[in-house]
Amino acid sequence: MNTKTIILSLIVLVAFVANPSTPCDAASTCAAPTFRSFVPDGAKPDGGRRKRSRTKSMHDKAQNTESLNERLIMYSQAIALDSACAECYFYRALTYLHMPIDFGSVDTNTALALADFNQAIRLDSTSVRYYYNRYNLYRSMGNTQLALDDLTRIIALDSLNPLYYSMRGDLYYSIPKYKSALADYRAALALDSADAYLPLKIYNTVDNMYTDEMMLADYLHGLNLSPEHADAFQTVLPFSVFPEAELRVVNKFKENSYKFTPRDPGNFLIKGVSYQYAGSHQQALVNYNTAIEMDSAFASAYNNRGVTLIYMGRYQQAIDDFTTTLRLQPDITSAYYNRAYAYNCIGQATKAIADMRTFLSFDSSIAENHYLFANMLLMNNYLTEALDEYTAAIRLNNRLSEAYCNRAVALKKMGRYEQALLDFDKAVALNPDNHKFYVNRGVTHQNLEQFDEALADYNRAIRLAPGYYLAYINRGNVYVTLGRYDDAIEDYNRAIVINPSYGDIFYNRAIAYDMKADLDQAIADYTRAIEFDSTRTEAFYNRGIDYFGQSKYAKAIADYTQAIALDSTHSGAYNNRGITFYYQKKYDLAVADFDQSIALDPYNASAFLNRGAALIDKADMLHSSNRTSAAAKCYRLALQGYADVLKIIPESDPRRSHIESEIQHCTSMIN
Repeated sequence: MNTKTIILSLIVLVAFVANPSTPCDAASTCAAPTFRSFVPDGAKPDGGRRKRSRTKSMHDKAQNTESLNERLIMYSQAIALDSACAECYFYRALTYLHMPIDFGSVDTNTALALADFNQAIRLDSTSVRYYYNRYNLYRSMGNTQLALDDLTRIIALDSLNPLYYSMRGDLYYSIPKYKSALADYRAALALDSADAYLPLKIYNTVDNMYTDEMMLADYLHGLNLSPEHADAFQTVLPFSVFPEAELRVVNKFKENSYKFTPRDPGNFLIKGVSYQYAGSHQQALVNYNTAIEMDSAFASAYNNRGVTLIYMGRYQQAIDDFTTTLRLQPDITSAYYNRAYAYNCIGQATKAIADMRTFLSFDSSIAENHYLFANMLLMNNYLTEALDEYTAAIRLNNRLSEAYCNRAVALKKMGRYEQALLDFDKAVALNPDNHKFYVNRGVTHQNLEQFDEALADYNRAIRLAPGYYLAYINRGNVYVTLGRYDDAIEDYNRAIVINPSYGDIFYNRAIAYDMKADLDQAIADYTRAIEFDSTRTEAFYNRGIDYFGQSKYAKAIADYTQAIALDSTHSGAYNNRGITFYYQKKYDLAVADFDQSIALDPYNASAFLNRGAALIDKADMLHSSNRTSAAAKCYRLALQGYADVLKIIPESDPRRSHIESEIQHCTSMIN
């Protein structure tokens, strides 16, 4: 019996970059109604740059500074000078909310803004503006109860403003708490009987609360009220359910009641935006559809409906809406970005990039626009162009830490690791609390086999964000490389607790178990990885190796066969399946697989040696059965294979002595 070779798969560790190049959330950054913080008491929002008197000189200087990063620094300096400056905390919070948002920074920006709003309110609990902007932030976070609490405080401070009652009514309506919503809408209407939208809101609320008979009773009751109250009940009723006599009463009521225009498409756009803002995408879509049915040339309705369709995964329909938006109103430039995002989601990179170029052409002086364009180029592996755009962003704003980080990612993908490290260092220096920067830099250290530095970065990331599972995975990968398999498994276990639906973790843990020769655990994890991704060739291949190690040849062959079905160029899978056939004494099948392995990789010495072993064993079997002619043919084939392998292995290869021994055996058997 000859020595057989099994080639264990290279350890395919998934090196997880924290993916800062993921594009921005289209709806949160590019919807036509950009959801910015609103200052309701007379001060108009102006991109976060507001000028107010009676503030410290540092605060005033910050208000007039173009760079958001510099503005943050100045507000922080002002706070350092006067920790009781409520306005400084307030405007720093607004600045955080205006910072460029991607999946890597939105949670951090939100948390920092909320902390500053809280501090501003602790310092001055009488400011409507502070509560109002915190209310907006709570809504964007989906925390309806805290948003309601803030509106209630606002109403206590300013009980004569109908806007706040109407807004609180909107929140109650969305929960839904219709009775509370109705009370607030009626309070708002009592304060402002000229608001044409309030009667419609009241109708919508009543429509959800009452049966038709209950609604009719309210209408009839409205006849006995003064006109300014009766108009709260005016609407178009489903007349078909009422007797003719009652219809006459209702029609008389309609003729005498306060007149308003309930069918205003702008109202439905506003409702759609509110639902979209609250994450109720289906309700937003219904309202946008209504607005468009009422006014087929309403460009903003198409743009916002497109954003909602992106959220719902209906990308082609979203693209159609953005195209209509631009046809109707070409100056809605956000539609170019939104359409680019949708194109990118369906893999149409060329069209996405073309739209991004157009979007950038409207204002190339904004660093964040270059940054967004660079992210899309990076995602589609236009690495040189991405580098240029990140560099342009940095030239315009040299404190944009995300641009340094993503430029480093591009450099890393180009194999320029040392340059990538320099950019990661700059990103960390600008924002030392961003855990994802450390993970990305750690991966780069790993690529350079600087394992101590990689571990230091992953450790720092975990200290900053103990729930960030990618840091545990990458640290586990380093531990595997260093042979610290138990430490690796412990880190993979932590990652699985945090995110049990990420199949790559199971694949990497399987490799760690393989290194410990714990085949049962490895097989179980490869199986889990396959459940997450049934197209993962290496999971089948590695599990096949483990089944072979347990002498479960049928299962091993099934896995190698599946690996080949997924990747017909997998020389190793043919080689290992050939070995398994050999152990089953299926020499013809084994030789066929070794032949295919050699055809795919003519320098695969192991396949040559394994084919020689299979041919010799087959020849020996034939010879013992007195089938000398067939045996001689097999010996000659083995000799030719050994001659070929001697050409590709070095003189110092210890296998040469074994090959020469086999050549002597074949020669003697032929003679």
